[in-house]
Amino acid sequence: MIPEFVNRLTGVSVFPAPTVEQLTQIAVRSVIPAYQKLLATGGTDIQITGEGIALMAECAKETRTFARGIKTICARLIEDCVYEERKGLVELGAAEVAKAIEAAGMGAAVCQAA
Repeated sequence: MIPEFVNRLTGVSVFPAPTVEQLTQIAVRSVIPAYQKLLATGGTDIQITGEGIALMAECAKETRTFARGIKTICARLIEDCVYEERKGLVELGAAEVAKAIEAAGMGAAVCQAA
């Protein structure tokens, strides 16, 4: 076999699927603060409730989209804030997260079950 091809085969790594707790930590430590910094430039501060974050993590786990799924849900959540030019504190709960999940096409069944 060609040595370049063999080297590529040995470089494949398989990681276990993250747990809901790990996905929650990804959301709290990375994804949400990134969007908070983005919106802070326009004078908006978003706060997502614990229930909303748990729902995001559960949906991302169920759909196997993991961190990318959390990022997609957060992007859908802040669309209204950006387009309506909301200012000040915006609190987002589980109901808003469920709507964002449906809008992202990530599975309404997961939202209704949680």
